[in-house]
Amino acid sequence: YWAALRHIKTYSYDFVAYKGTVFAELEALLRRGREPTIIYCPREGHKLLIGKDKRSFVERARGLCERHLGATLWTPDTRPAVGTKVVVDLVDPEHRPEKIAFVGDHGGRVAAVLTVGMFKEGADWVEAARIIDLVPTGSDQDRLQRFGRLVRDH
Repeated sequence: YWAALRHIKTYSYDFVAYKGTVFAELEALLRRGREPTIIYCPREGHKLLIGKDKRSFVERARGLCERHLGATLWTPDTRPAVGTKVVVDLVDPEHRPEKIAFVGDHGGRVAAVLTVGMFKEGADWVEAARIIDLVPTGSDQDRLQRFGRLVRDH
């Protein structure tokens, strides 16, 4: 499989241990580079939220992305200037079809996508170069599908 790929020749898979919240480690990872990044966030009620709601977690993660990736939030209602890097929040279901279409059509402008279960609809973001998976899972299928978002011959 690897021999047939033209663009992807190597990858790394890093594990980060954390205790309590993940934000210090997330910030350290975002500081390491500005690769187009998919960040998997916890679903509502997950123990990683430490009793807080999912929205506050996502807003904090989005703020870190904006700061360290030099991006701003994109929604159909608040479109940043052309050429500006953007963060697309797929955790928020509002305008989901428009957000997915934007990522597919303008993926080169996207700095990060925040998601719970990225693109289960079959859409894709070929420019993605890094995944930060904040949600440990016991499902081999989930892990493989998440990792599979990177193993495309962009």
